[in-house]
Amino acid sequence: MTSRDDQDRLVALLAPYRTHTAIAAADPEGDVAQELRTMIIDTPRPGTAPDVPQRRPSPWRRRLLIAVPAAAALTAGAFGATMLLPPADPGTAPIPVPVGPAPAQALEITEDGDYVEVRVVDPLADTERFTEELAAAGYDIELSLAPVEPSSVGTIVFMETGDVGGGRSIEIIEAPGECGSEYGGGIGPCDVGLRIPEEFDSYAHVVFGRAATAEEGGEGAPEGAEGFESDANPGDAPIVTPEQREVLNSLYGMTLGEARETVESHGWTYELRGMFDAENEAIEAGEVTDDWYVNDVATLAGGVVLLWVNEEDQHG
Repeated sequence: MTSRDDQDRLVALLAPYRTHTAIAAADPEGDVAQELRTMIIDTPRPGTAPDVPQRRPSPWRRRLLIAVPAAAALTAGAFGATMLLPPADPGTAPIPVPVGPAPAQALEITEDGDYVEVRVVDPLADTERFTEELAAAGYDIELSLAPVEPSSVGTIVFMETGDVGGGRSIEIIEAPGECGSEYGGGIGPCDVGLRIPEEFDSYAHVVFGRAATAEEGGEGAPEGAEGFESDANPGDAPIVTPEQREVLNSLYGMTLGEARETVESHGWTYELRGMFDAENEAIEAGEVTDDWYVNDVATLAGGVVLLWVNEEDQHG
């Protein structure tokens, strides 16, 4: 039997739909493991044979690399992230051999002229994966997705960028759709990605809104869900339960004194924003009195209510 025949037999044993796969490929002491171990041990390490020219992988080699991940799915207990082959000598540790496909990318990062475009392809990936992939592309950008109310899904709910010194900053990639809300800046296209100038060397923090699961307080949330009282909803649009929304809506048009009493009765805290007198001049928080009016309301995670107040009632 030729060397090519031996190699093809090994591939046949590993192929997911062949007769002997379930037995031979799953047994770390079987023929497949023994032959693959021999191949690994007998293969010269780089640098040990400098006079031998490097060659492209032969067709059977490429077939083997494809077949191993497929066979790894046959038996849940037989293979994990790595496959342990029998040691070459008794008493030595098994040889770990990675199997399975490489982890999928969380972001799609492509070049477009002198910009780099970034789109999310795995909305369930954690912030660390997004940040690592952006760092690998050369950018100091923290990107995450946060569960938000339906009206904020598909929008950027928080964005902060550092000083670019008069240069170009990050732009938003939009796609046709109906995202946002009438009270949150209007309904319009959906935010689907970022356009980053290739020379961008500052930092940025961006949070996209995604649909919340029932456990997070979204559709089908159990009664008594924490809503925006939870610290688990970062960004500027934390989830608000229907009961909380009813209370928040009642704050519009109240005096600051009335609003403070209502907010504190629910165990929340408040912060003042956008304070203007009757001449529409911005003033300091210490100059605001309890007879000023609440004209806008928003929330932050952790049970924080933001109140925009004015000396006159302008909420209508």
